[in-house]
Amino acid sequence: MLTADLDVLTGYLTMHRERTWAQCQAGVASRFPGGMNEAKGRLLKEPAEWRPLCCDPAAVGIARRALRDFAFRAGLCDRTDDEVEAARRAFLAELGAGEAAAVRTDDTLEVTRGEIRLVLSADQQRVNRALWPRQAEDSADA
Repeated sequence: MLTADLDVLTGYLTMHRERTWAQCQAGVASRFPGGMNEAKGRLLKEPAEWRPLCCDPAAVGIARRALRDFAFRAGLCDRTDDEVEAARRAFLAELGAGEAAAVRTDDTLEVTRGEIRLVLSADQQRVNRALWPRQAEDSADA
């Protein structure tokens, strides 16, 4: 937060609570795994590796944050959790068994359809993240 003249920092809020503003500006790495500084580089395996989807959409769990992010990306923020969950199951069902998912360097799987990219656990039993689709120039995501 800045003053009205935009010349004095009056407040600071970040996902990286372990670092001060000065540390973030100086590029000090996060002390927690998965920090922004650790996300540099490609998240998909190179050369590309693909694995078919073989999950049961009704049985796949979803992290709470991923459900909220899915609702946002699908334009369902005004819907109940049950409606969003039904839409998420339908999204997975539309992908169909056997659709190729990209394998990430941590062996999780990523699949994109329309405006939504899902990251599933390696065993395809849980949706870990719901993200925007990759852009052609993307080399990493947050």
